[in-house]
Amino acid sequence: MITGNSTLSEVWEHIRTHADTGLDCPACGQRIKVYWRSPNWEMAVVAIRLYRYHLEHPWEYSHVRDFTMSHPSAFKNYNWLGDYSKLRWWRLAEPAPPAEDGSVRSGLWRITQSGIEWVTEQVKVPHYVRVFDANAIGEPDHFTQGGEWRPPVGIKDALDNKFDFGALMRGEA
Repeated sequence: MITGNSTLSEVWEHIRTHADTGLDCPACGQRIKVYWRSPNWEMAVVAIRLYRYHLEHPWEYSHVRDFTMSHPSAFKNYNWLGDYSKLRWWRLAEPAPPAEDGSVRSGLWRITQSGIEWVTEQVKVPHYVRVFDANAIGEPDHFTQGGEWRPPVGIKDALDNKFDFGALMRGEA
């Protein structure tokens, strides 16, 4: 039990022990919860979109608003902005570095070599990544919270039969 006399190392140990189930920080009161995430269809669609952009503009960055303004009507009511950043948890996409003047170039993303390999079905990625405060903790893994192993996830696995992979790759969906 954490009390007002607990040491900082005791507080940290308490947080590490309970972060997967969630707790209020005993030091500041902030809600702390580690979430387990898997690649999903939204992330797969964004990865394919970045890949298609890469084919026409190798290694250039694409702005997320270009996709949200030009997406097919089937995606009319979906907000894709968060799915770009989630791809970085598996190193499938990366944001643009800060500009020379140090300003952040928000919204600019490109696919990575690993992302290209995932989209073109050359590799699969670990099933899970642990996320806290929008950042990955540790390395992606194949084990659940309970220690059960899950298979690697390919691009078609992530699409979950919601879309025609070939049509997406051709830009028809």
